Amino acid sequence: MSGWPADLLLFSVGLAAGFINVLAGGGSLITLPAMIFLGLPAPLANGTNRIGLVVQSLAGTRGFYRAGLLCWREALYYTLYTLPGAVLGALAGAHFGGPWFDRLLALLMICIVVAEYYSSGRRREKVLETSISTESAQRQERTLLFFLVLCGFYGGFIQAGAGIVLAFVFQQTRHIDLVRANALKVFIIGAYNIFSLITFALSDSVAWLPGIMLAVGSGVGAWLAVRLSVKKGQKWAQLMFSLLVAAMAIALLLR
Repeated sequence: MSGWPADLLLFSVGLAAGFINVLAGGGSLITLPAMIFLGLPAPLANGTNRIGLVVQSLAGTRGFYRAGLLCWREALYYTLYTLPGAVLGALAGAHFGGPWFDRLLALLMICIVVAEYYSSGRRREKVLETSISTESAQRQERTLLFFLVLCGFYGGFIQAGAGIVLAFVFQQTRHIDLVRANALKVFIIGAYNIFSLITFALSDSVAWLPGIMLAVGSGVGAWLAVRLSVKKGQKWAQLMFSLLVAAMAIALLLR
């Protein structure tokens, strides 16, 4: 497929992925198969996908920052822990595949949805507490940094589903609502994917023209997602997060 049908498909897929990635994650599970369907080899599709990820993250970050939901210093600090792994993951240049990988990722997503609802009440109680022990806070911070290192490598390697895990880990360790967790997640994913994109490009694993069409749609989708997320708040964001993650899990199990 080539010409305007392919461009329209890439724009539409990018629009959906940008919207999904800002609210939950897993948009790469749509974009990668779409590009492979259009004839791109999997490693080339993996590298090309990074263009859309960077653009949608820039659009999302701008929206969250203007809404007062993002602290630059905090976001940059956490991003630093993802960068080495992201470059190493991109250098690996591998692509996800095989039914067992899909099933494990689907199981992880289902567990996150269940844990999200189970922990939401406890998280609200913790936010209302005036003090948290220093030892507990330090342990949670170490857990967060550990997951950031792992997510950096996985994000550079393939990305699909990394945003879901990042948002969930930020909620559990920082005790913040999903909207603010998404703001941090979007910034971090955008930042480390800049380095991943450079790494893939140096390996000649980026198709720029399809990537630009994908990126245009991704930017629009991310902009829409931020507007709705900020306007409707935590409850709506949590509902959309759970629905989107559950849908991704079902799609993986049925594939």
